[in-house]
Amino acid sequence: MLRFYFTILIAAISGLAGYAQQMPQISNFMHNQLVYNPASAGMHPTQLNANLVTRFQWSSVTGAPITNMFWADYRFEGKNMAIGININRDQLGANKMTDLLANYSYYIPLSHKWKLSMGLRAGTSSRQFDINNLERIWDDNDPIVAQAGFNYFEPVIGTGFQLSSRNTYIGISAPNLLNQDKYNIYNNKNKGFLSKSRDYMLLGGHVIKLNDSYSLQPNLRVLYYPG
Repeated sequence: MLRFYFTILIAAISGLAGYAQQMPQISNFMHNQLVYNPASAGMHPTQLNANLVTRFQWSSVTGAPITNMFWADYRFEGKNMAIGININRDQLGANKMTDLLANYSYYIPLSHKWKLSMGLRAGTSSRQFDINNLERIWDDNDPIVAQAGFNYFEPVIGTGFQLSSRNTYIGISAPNLLNQDKYNIYNNKNKGFLSKSRDYMLLGGHVIKLNDSYSLQPNLRVLYYPG
């Protein structure tokens, strides 16, 4: 009975407009700022950092979302600059997205406590839709289904700023300024190269030391998508 109602719910909402997720979302963003803001490269106390994030959702469902992310950064000793790399892999059903991104940040000391970093990001993103990855198709002869597949690359250029101290950070970024939508996966039919709405990210956090063994780290992420 539960499966019956679930099927009815899916059928009811399938007629509504759907919009693709433009970039992978993760919950533990406070430890992975470089995923969203190139200005955070080199912000950690250690000179070299690397992190691998894997996220499985609804693993018992065929075609459920799977997200894999790897990032690393390196801060040049004695210089106010750092570099970083992002490799993202996002898969949902027949959709696959792969990002290969390079980051550069430059730090400007504002005082003995605060510093401002400015970051740039450049790379490429692969978008793929393969109908062969779908296990259940209502009508195999549907011409729309047969022509639905695509595989193309798009450039990525992003920027960001971050104000930080030893225990506090706040940053804003636009992870992708260039917007290409060749196959209208973002509902931008007949619009120009720069028409797809951009994501804007606001990230902030603060460390509150409770004692020598414990600390509280409240963090905030705000994603603004115009429209």
